[in-house]
Amino acid sequence: MGSVRLGLFGLVLTSALALAPHPLGATTTEELAPAEQSAREQLTITILDQATRQPIIGAVIRCATAVSPTMTDKAGHATLRFRSAPTSIHVEISCVGYQHLSRTVAVPTSRSITLQMQEDAQVITKVEVTAQKRHTSNLQQTATIDRKTIERGGATSLAKLLETVPGVSSISSGSTIAKPVIQGMHSSRILLMNNGVRLESQSWGADHAPELDYTGSSMVEVVKGAECIRYGFGAMGGVVLLNDAPLPFGKEKIEVHGKANVGYDTNARGVSGSASLEAGYRKWGLRLHGMYTKGGRLQHRRLYPQ
Repeated sequence: MGSVRLGLFGLVLTSALALAPHPLGATTTEELAPAEQSAREQLTITILDQATRQPIIGAVIRCATAVSPTMTDKAGHATLRFRSAPTSIHVEISCVGYQHLSRTVAVPTSRSITLQMQEDAQVITKVEVTAQKRHTSNLQQTATIDRKTIERGGATSLAKLLETVPGVSSISSGSTIAKPVIQGMHSSRILLMNNGVRLESQSWGADHAPELDYTGSSMVEVVKGAECIRYGFGAMGGVVLLNDAPLPFGKEKIEVHGKANVGYDTNARGVSGSASLEAGYRKWGLRLHGMYTKGGRLQHRRLYPQ
């Protein structure tokens, strides 16, 4: 009798366990559903360089349906988050040094997309820089007379031209003889250099003016102060540098141009004129310059009868 009751109790217990829902399985289903839904609402995008296949750092990815824009890390990865699982998205990708990328892509089941950006390289075919070379440094106490001022000088002497520089004056022994004076010093204490060549003609006496033509120079510089020592002896008062512009090399076509300057001196009835001609073609450069000066003399009709 006892065996029959035990068997009946086991049969009832087995049937109850079979018909009851499994509580552990229900709890597991409720925990995995939010994780799967969150994974579906995320998309990983990898940005690579099209040429080198290297990851691009700092690329900004924008999508209208995403919660917010994102930026790639050092591995080129970025994660976009959505409010609902998308099937296709339209992304706008921008990065400094790369062309803007706009593309519509379908979202794969792996939730990972790899895109490539092309480098934005702009090649400049030719750059031509035109400048006037200075033969002095910025630390020196210098003053520069440009080409336009030289061309306006006309028939004036070099000493009169240098009077436009502060601290420079001139002394003259006649209408055509003038010597520059820099900070009270002149003659043998002033150094004149024409294209790197020292000129000593004006250092002999008061009647010896600088024997050079400044109209052929493109720039005249006056150096004053302690920096004059680097030019050697005879430069205690200052240095006057006369320099020409470089020859017109490197022209693909033959270029020829020139200029002329004519002046008249009413005091000595002097006439002066200068002309320059330049030509350039590839490795060839040519410059021709000439000057003519003529001054009248004082005459008395008793000593010089007509």
